[in-house]
Amino acid sequence: MKALVIGGGIGGLTTGIALRRAGFEVEVFERAPAIREVGAGISIWPNALHVLDEMGVGARVRALGTTQGDGAVVTWQGRTLIQISMAQIATHSGAPVLMLHRAALIEVLRTAFIEEQRDNFGTHGLLHALHLGHELQDVSQHGERVHATFANGVHAEGDLLVAADGWRSAVRTCVFPTANARYCGYAGLRAVIPCPPNVTTTKEIWGRGARFGHIPLVDGRLYWFTSWNAPEGEVLSPEQRRERALEVFRGWIAPVEDLIRATDPALLLHDDVRELTGLHTWVDGRIVLLGDAAHAMTPNLGQGGCASIEDAYVLARCLADDTAIANALDRYQKLRRPRVASMVRDSRAFGAFGQLENGLARKLRDAITVATKGSFGRDVVLKYAATRPHELLEVSL
Repeated sequence: MKALVIGGGIGGLTTGIALRRAGFEVEVFERAPAIREVGAGISIWPNALHVLDEMGVGARVRALGTTQGDGAVVTWQGRTLIQISMAQIATHSGAPVLMLHRAALIEVLRTAFIEEQRDNFGTHGLLHALHLGHELQDVSQHGERVHATFANGVHAEGDLLVAADGWRSAVRTCVFPTANARYCGYAGLRAVIPCPPNVTTTKEIWGRGARFGHIPLVDGRLYWFTSWNAPEGEVLSPEQRRERALEVFRGWIAPVEDLIRATDPALLLHDDVRELTGLHTWVDGRIVLLGDAAHAMTPNLGQGGCASIEDAYVLARCLADDTAIANALDRYQKLRRPRVASMVRDSRAFGAFGQLENGLARKLRDAITVATKGSFGRDVVLKYAATRPHELLEVSL
């Protein structure tokens, strides 16, 4: 059987690898004209790393990432609220939390997908594996075939179409036009820069309606990220983004302002934080949604990309176990939707907790965090991180 995968990001390439290993002929279509070093840092939690191990690419990912070290959550003035033991997570989950540049992960997955294609179809098959510069225009279904039309005039057809094209999914717009990516009330910046010698640990800093975090990566680089409460759709030039960040985080503990000033404005990624709502199913006939196209969530748990990796693994296993596509897609939904819905809710709650503005509410939040030593947050992240691949096929939260 042949699968068309729309989207050449983390979810799409992982799906391509998983389906190829399950015996499918796979073509991946990516809108961008080239694979470029875009994005910032990404965390790969043990649940996703175990899946990548199952798919034979975990060792490569580990080689390009760095084990996230212990860290802390502190106030904007420097008072420590909790210490975070990543070693405890690794011990409990059987694998570390890795940090790496998103582009590095994409390159690992792209290479693995190409190798899967070469091993099964030879060099000629590479011409029909990964298509860049293909912007989806329309999808349709006729009998047992799914058709995709692209803006460059290319037409493709297969037995199955997987939408892995992100929260702005063109496929989802075609088949589920009423689904909405809801703004969550805060925006922020992300960047990867050379790591200053005085920044050696992971830290998240909480203030009034704003947060700042920094995590060392490999090769002497640092990933930093922010969020602040803001109106939806604020359009800022690169220079304005940096000025806004300096305004929001003025007076915060070192090295917050220094990191912002050290960043080339052209490298700043600005995002409105959104989550997907109003989607009652991920399946329409032989079209199935995956990753952010199905369940875009806030970044507070660091599980967005991990959930896409899980999706790809479960989808491929369901299709391998049942050649009746309708049955396989139904099982995929039943396994994935409850777990992902729980992730979305928990991530939303974490964000609301961190973005509090009211002074009394923040004092109460900080007191609870200190008194409980962050036990609620620790229990939540362990709930997802400790999941092994076989459990994804047996139970859901």
